[in-house]
Amino acid sequence: MEWFRLITLRFQNHATVPLCLTTYYILPKYAGVTKHKKHLTIPISEQIVEMFDEAIIKAKVEVYSEIIPEKYYSALQITSQDSSLVVMRSYIGKDQQTFQITTSHHPQERYRYSFELIREHRSANPSLRKP
Repeated sequence: MEWFRLITLRFQNHATVPLCLTTYYILPKYAGVTKHKKHLTIPISEQIVEMFDEAIIKAKVEVYSEIIPEKYYSALQITSQDSSLVVMRSYIGKDQQTFQITTSHHPQERYRYSFELIREHRSANPSLRKP
């Protein structure tokens, strides 16, 4: 299968050092997404949804550690072998076909992931439960 490939750098606020390098693999029929009017402000997957009447039926996220490929050293402003946190996302559309795969390489110390879980209190008495 052939893919349209797009490589970008992401910066946080007005930083001069990139937060990550992201490679997008997109089905060729969606390559026109680069002309989306909000191309720099919303995720590419959402641009595809808007422009091509696609739907994200399922998204998979995988997070793992990897040595940064040497070809990315210059763009990421690193000078030697360094580890990175890689976030890989796959988006499956209406036809159950993957239409986008994204890999983001975050050099060590440039990525933090956190989330919070809140347990919802459920009363034993159904009449006291919140709607």
